[in-house]
Amino acid sequence: MAGDVQAFGDLYLACLPAVYRYIRFRVGDESMAQDLAETTFLRAWVARERYRPGATPILGWLYRIARNAVIDHYRTARQNVALDSSMPARDADVQAKAEEKEERHLLAETLERLDAIDRDVLTMRFVMGMSHAEVATELHRSPGSIRVIQFRALRKLRAWMQDAEEHEN
Repeated sequence: MAGDVQAFGDLYLACLPAVYRYIRFRVGDESMAQDLAETTFLRAWVARERYRPGATPILGWLYRIARNAVIDHYRTARQNVALDSSMPARDADVQAKAEEKEERHLLAETLERLDAIDRDVLTMRFVMGMSHAEVATELHRSPGSIRVIQFRALRKLRAWMQDAEEHEN
């Protein structure tokens, strides 16, 4: 058991930054991302006996757990009204934060328009920092097909974002 704890501690230290970046990108809130990252590793600890080495990369397994934690978060968030949304902001740079939040919201909305495979490829590549080969292994595709999916998904995102900006002006 002590070996399990040490190995899991090493796994935690090695994978936490990538898992946190993925969650932070998805939820847009630092505090919530920290909580969900901890939830992810707690769920991984509980489910560690079910992980099969070789069947899927460990980071891919953690990514799936994190993805489910984010989905669960959004499901419960729809049912609750955030208390701080009705409170006035105290930050001196409210305008910049509002613009950043609006841009992040637009990007998140645009990403949600993508197919699941497109969204997963972009998230794994740019948020989690995985290589084309790692993404290909995780999604059971060839690295060449991952490059094509990535190219097309980025092209769609660019077009949709430009459309959204033109409609704002």
